[in-house]
Amino acid sequence: MPDLPIQALDSTAQDAGRWASAVLASLAREEQLERRPRRLLEPDQATWRRFRGRLGDAALLELLAEDAAVVAPVPFDARTVLGAEAGRLSRLRADIVAGWFAALAGSSPTDTTPYVREQAQRR
Repeated sequence: MPDLPIQALDSTAQDAGRWASAVLASLAREEQLERRPRRLLEPDQATWRRFRGRLGDAALLELLAEDAAVVAPVPFDARTVLGAEAGRLSRLRADIVAGWFAALAGSSPTDTTPYVREQAQRR
């Protein structure tokens, strides 16, 4: 799984960024393993690009998380996990979120062992 850095985010958006990057990595992994339909990793995000209008990548992130939260509120429901900090999702810089999407689009399926080790080492 590619690294989805949060260091460039404003300090007030770090927790929201940490949650968002973990959510995207988890959803991408689920899609790669064909446990979820391809939305995040759909080629060129064709469906999203067709219907998004003026919405940006951060809105797609929120929609994907909200969709996943229907089945698994923890960890995917921002308000459940972040509480009041969930409001800071709107402070995520568009270029950083776009970079996360680009990094995930270029990733390939991985063995689960390194993924589990990476997650265990994250702070």
